[in-house]
Formats: sequence, C-alpha cells, structure tokens
Amino acid sequence: MIKVLMIAKAMERTGVTSVMLSYFDNIDKSMIKIDFATGLVYEISYKEHVESAGSHFWIIPDRDKNILLYIKKLASLIKKNGYDVVHVHGNSGMIFPELMAAKLGGAKVRIAHSHNTMCNHPRLETLVRPIFNHYYTHAIACSQEAGEWMFKGRPFRIINNGTDTAKMVFSENDRNLIRNKLGIAEDTILIGHIGYFNYQKNHHRLIKIYKNVFQKNSRTKLLLVGDGGERPNIEKMVHEYGLTDNVIFYGQSNEIPCLLAAMDVFVLPSHFEGFAIVLLEAQASGLNCIASSVVPLNAANAANAVEFLKLDDSDEVWADAIIRAAERNLGHRKEKSAICRKKMIDRKYDVQAIANEMSELYMSAV
Repeated sequence: MIKVLMIAKAMERTGVTSVMLSYFDNIDKSMIKIDFATGLVYEISYKEHVESAGSHFWIIPDRDKNILLYIKKLASLIKKNGYDVVHVHGNSGMIFPELMAAKLGGAKVRIAHSHNTMCNHPRLETLVRPIFNHYYTHAIACSQEAGEWMFKGRPFRIINNGTDTAKMVFSENDRNLIRNKLGIAEDTILIGHIGYFNYQKNHHRLIKIYKNVFQKNSRTKLLLVGDGGERPNIEKMVHEYGLTDNVIFYGQSNEIPCLLAAMDVFVLPSHFEGFAIVLLEAQASGLNCIASSVVPLNAANAANAVEFLKLDDSDEVWADAIIRAAERNLGHRKEKSAICRKKMIDRKYDVQAIANEMSELYMSAV
C-alpha cells in the first residue's frame, strides 16, 4: 500500500480543503492510504471525518513561530510513519519548508500542488524560489494560470479540480426549504456568493454591484455564505448603503448544495483565482454564473454556464448581466442541472475522475 501525507498550512472551509478531502473520500483505500497534516487552524469536523475512516490527522506546530522546529518535527513525523508520497498544497514557493521536511524525512515523491495565482508575500517568495525548486519532484496545478504562477516556466501537470456532481444536483425541495427558512418570496431573485471574506473574493465590489442591482430591481436579495476577517467591514458597508434588509450574512455552512439550490444566479467578482471550485458546484446545481475575467477558463469550460466580465466594467454592466442571467434560469433549473452535470462528467470534472487521475500519478511515481 502507498502511504501519502497531504499537507496544508490550514484546513478551514475553503476550496483547497474541499479538493484535498475529495481525493481522500474517493481514492481506492485498498491501494492508497492518505493522512493529513496541518497547522493549528482547522475545522474539527474534518479531523473527525478523517479519523473515523481510519486515517491520521496530524496537528503540527505553527511554522511562522519557529520554522526550524517546524521542519524538524515534520521531517520526524514523515520518517517515523514511512510516507512514500508527501503532497503539499499551497499558492506559491512559500511551501518550501514542507518540501524540505519531506526530503529530510525520506519521502522520495514530493509533490508541489498550486491552487492559486497570487500569494501574500511575493518578494519573499522570489527569494526562496531556488530552495523551493530544489526540493519538489513533481509539479501539479489546478489550472494553466496557477501552474505558470507557481512554477515560473518549469514543467507542470494540470489536474483539474473536481466536485461531487451527484451531491450538487438541483433539488426543488432543498430550494423551498432554504428560501422558506430565509423568508425569500417566490418572485424574489436571490443572488448568491460563497467565499471567504478577504481581499481575493472582493466582497467590497460585490456590494457596490448589488446596490446597482437593487436600484434596478428591488425584488432581489443577496445571500453571502462564508466568514472571514473582512466580514465586519462588509457588514458596515451594507448598513451605510441602506441594504441591511436585503443582504443576508449566512456564515459558514456545510449545506452548500441546499444553498445553491435556493439561489437564482451566482456571482464571483474575485481579484484573482487559481481555479474557483465553487463555480463547478454552482454549475452542477444548474445556476448561471457571472465571474470576473481573472478566473481561469477551465472552471467555466466544465459546463459552459459562466459569463465573464472585466473588473473594470461598470457596476451597471455587472448588474444588468446578473439580472439577465437570473431571468434565464427561471423555470429551467432541474433540466439545466442535469445537462450541466452530464457535461462535467464527460469532461472529467466529476470528483471520481479527478481522484482516479491522482491515484494513477501516485502509483506511477512511487
């Protein structure tokens, strides 16, 4: 059996964590065992899920406090458990400590997996890049853009992110349940967004766009699913715009399929994205999506239900596109969801196909 250790700095409710767990849930466990290692920030339900399936969920020291101790302890963990593959998920060459620890711990296969097109410390990332390049053996990216960003002209392999399309299929019962819970009238257009409240997801712009939507059609509401450091600022902005009664701050949730079913259109005005797995989920639910043009095309190509707009397009242009997209969905969600799911399965964006591809990589690399 091949032993794999997946590492991420944190395992919160994010798209990257979703991808990691999708490999875990769908890979052939009779041939490959996946354990996880992460820092002090993690979702307890993920730890319980992994451990209930017989795998380890290691909690390792905060690398930002003492990086040498971090590398030493992680290398010891890898060596003690005899991992064949160490698979590190991140956004840049700043994952070099994990790859260095993997080398010191004796792992022959050390995978660097890029999930984004930006990082928080670009100057420092440039300085450590030679170290990063030295320690990985295999390069993977979720999109062409994410690969070009992390690997800077060096070869890499694209493995698309995937989603469990069966779970995301539109349900009229789920739609009615959530809309009744939120008090959304049948003739109200519910605009949706799912994402961490930070600079990347661009909630500030989303609220400005929604203000324009509301001026054009007051029978609308905006549903924001997620949490994060920027949430208080966005709540203040909504209050200042006089939109408190029309913007719903839902918080974090594990009811994503139900929430998507309740929506009429999905909006993602991100400043940058490595892939945007949430667009796969929205399309599988039969939603038309409006996204910024920085989002990689392979997320849209999954089911061809994404319209791209530039961030420098006016709020009015965005608002008009959102209203049109919502109106196109009315009365056709069940059929649209079935068509989109079939496209995603045929184009290998379903999670099982992705897990099979990753499994083949592990087995051929060891």
